[in-house]
Amino acid sequence: MKMHPELNQEDAESVTAELEILLDACQDCNNFQDISLTASTLKNVLPQAYQIIGLILTSPVSSASSERSFSKLNLIMNALRTTMTDDRLNSLLTLFSARDLLDNINISEVVKEWSLLKKRRVSVGSN
Repeated sequence: MKMHPELNQEDAESVTAELEILLDACQDCNNFQDISLTASTLKNVLPQAYQIIGLILTSPVSSASSERSFSKLNLIMNALRTTMTDDRLNSLLTLFSARDLLDNINISEVVKEWSLLKKRRVSVGSN
């Protein structure tokens, strides 16, 4: 078992021993609820194992959101856009990731409000 670098050898052995005891206690467990109940029953005896089981049972099942982000990044970073700046790429990626929210925004209204914020026309010549 690979341990966190900040965990010293004594702590690593303690955690490993607690997890082995919990594993033996969970031999008859058929589902996550049984594991949670067993760990809860032994939380005073195996506090580190109880915390680890709590983290495992409440952590996301996969890293699907990061995988989706990389997938979207690949869609955005095509051959035509390899020279764009990081700021533009980040902005496009944010917009693409949140497009379900953007579908509910009235673009005409946003453009109208933006145009009223300040005068943007530049005078050229002597008028």
